[in-house]
Amino acid sequence: MTATRNELEARYSILFELLDAERNGELTAQDMTALATRVVTAFEATATPAKTAAVYTAFAAYWEGLAAHLGGGDGPFNRTQFIKALQVAIGDSEAGFTQLIRPIADTLFGLIDTDDNGEMSLAEFRQAQVAMGVDSVDSERAFARIDADGNGRIDREELVAAVADFYRNPSSDSPMSEFFGALSR
Repeated sequence: MTATRNELEARYSILFELLDAERNGELTAQDMTALATRVVTAFEATATPAKTAAVYTAFAAYWEGLAAHLGGGDGPFNRTQFIKALQVAIGDSEAGFTQLIRPIADTLFGLIDTDDNGEMSLAEFRQAQVAMGVDSVDSERAFARIDADGNGRIDREELVAAVADFYRNPSSDSPMSEFFGALSR
């Protein structure tokens, strides 16, 4: 294995920890629902029923896309299986990212942008990251990296570019290599 492959595997391993709601070393469809619930709950004061439904649908589709690369079903799948499924699902093509990852990024952006102005503030971003289990200090650091134009706000394309970088850029120098920072769950 090359160093670059190891970097992506390390990121995917951090993501596994984030997604493993029960912290039992296995992922199931219920883990995806639990994460969706945490995020939706964090924004329940501003979330519309349509936004809430879209988040649950996006997380279910993410799970189904990964599970399809693992033989289907609700799991459980271990860390090694999860990493392999991501590698196969995303691969080197734009299509893998577009089909599996972009829908969840777009949907989350819609939920997090509480005032529907097409941008998210640091407070909105931090609220989402903390709901997902990311330390608030790490979320501030990630926000600064994602805010490519330095205007103090993140637009949809900045978020999607950051998520794509996290999943696809194998360099340890990638600004998004620590997108999810230290997990505080």
